[in-house]
Amino acid sequence: MNFDDAFQQTHSTTSDVMHTGTLGEINANREKSEHTMSNQVFVSYSSKDIDFVNWLVVKLQSEKVNVWFDRLNLNLGDSIADSIDVAIKSSDFVLLVLSSSSVNSVWVNRELNTAVFSTLQKHGTRIIPLLIEDCDIPNYLSMIKYADFRSEREKSLQELVKVIQENGLKIKPIDWNTIDYLTFERLIHQILNKEGFTVNKVGGRRDKGYDFFATYEGEEFKKGGYLAEVKLYRDSKIGVHNIVQLYGAAKVSNIKNIILITNSSITQTAKQFVSEKMKEINFLIWDESHLLGYLSKYTELREAYFSITTDPQVIKNENKMIDVQLNEIDKLIKRLRNCPSGRVGWKKYENICIDILKFLFVPPLKLPKIQSRTESGIDIRDAIFPNRSSNENWRFIREDYAGKYILFEFKNYTADTGLDLGKDEVNQVKNYLYHTIGRIGIICSPKRPSTNGIFARKMAYIEEKKLILFLTNEDLTEMMMKKYMGEDPSDIIVDLIDEFNLSFG
Repeated sequence: MNFDDAFQQTHSTTSDVMHTGTLGEINANREKSEHTMSNQVFVSYSSKDIDFVNWLVVKLQSEKVNVWFDRLNLNLGDSIADSIDVAIKSSDFVLLVLSSSSVNSVWVNRELNTAVFSTLQKHGTRIIPLLIEDCDIPNYLSMIKYADFRSEREKSLQELVKVIQENGLKIKPIDWNTIDYLTFERLIHQILNKEGFTVNKVGGRRDKGYDFFATYEGEEFKKGGYLAEVKLYRDSKIGVHNIVQLYGAAKVSNIKNIILITNSSITQTAKQFVSEKMKEINFLIWDESHLLGYLSKYTELREAYFSITTDPQVIKNENKMIDVQLNEIDKLIKRLRNCPSGRVGWKKYENICIDILKFLFVPPLKLPKIQSRTESGIDIRDAIFPNRSSNENWRFIREDYAGKYILFEFKNYTADTGLDLGKDEVNQVKNYLYHTIGRIGIICSPKRPSTNGIFARKMAYIEEKKLILFLTNEDLTEMMMKKYMGEDPSDIIVDLIDEFNLSFG
């Protein structure tokens, strides 16, 4: 069953050729041995790989492994989302069948599934990718050791069964609050060593801007010396300013390789800043999803730092994966992606963006005031969110940019509309930022600004100290996923401000 089904409330099998004998064999195996089965396994797959999955389920059941298989466990009238939710929560393992079909169809919503798999791993469910053909493995799965079923299937099957049978206990959910900074630092030191790095702790009282100096002579990463910075956060994340600080330390030390490691996350803006502004530096970023992957790979480290528990009540209370908020996010993402471009979808795009912004920012912001005007025969709406929040980010915006109100403008521009976010669009927002509103405005659009738009924004700041930010659909999606992960989505807005300030010139 692919994870998108949990959110789409549907699972299409009309194009599959179902072999009656195989299904009968699966049923027979289940009825014959279900009273002795344990170690429940959930199988996630693309319907195009059904022949392999049928074979896999039969083999696992013959080894007395309890498999949750949608074609057997879902009955007419069952709620797909509820059934999958229960199945995953009660599973020790989720087997992800990796093929060119699955990576291109099953995990279409990459942002959504990154959060889903991270949540699974944090709450004690082991993820085991099953590679059945050459394909591009999604980044958020690349650190997890996969079972290779491309050639010797029977041998790979026995290795998989051994792992399942010997590791059937749920692992205690990962809670970063249970370890302090020094413990976290030791954990990272050990992971680096296992990945082939030779690590030396930076000595002395003076903060040099990094924690470790490491060297690497293997094949997976670039060879040479690395500055390694470790960040343990409770409720924050890595931003552009952290990146710049580490970059400065590397320049001073004349080092060309950096590795930044955090239990939190790094905004797309910060990653983009690295790729665009620091091209002469090899900058590796390991965020929480990477660390969870390494902890799945090196189970002895996970067990040492996050001990095993078999208490069913603990598992029941802590293993919350598919919840109401995730379903809401998925619906918003689908509305955003399916919105028609140009004038046809203009009003719909405004409505979607307003709903997303209210989901993200109310509270701490107040409900928006909607103002309309006519532009080229189209009724255009601005959303103005009162900003009276004591939240750190919104207070910073209020104090530094007089942002008593946060103005959002919506432009449903895409490549096929022939419209650009240029000078006129930026000046329009600039002119609307009078002193009772504030000096910051945000344009939401599927399309990034043109060169003229970037220049007009620069001039707006030089001439009137007014700052115009651009939020793409990718930014809106990332903010929703950050909110789901318990982080502050406004961090991305602050990152955009940092990027503007650091790139100004």
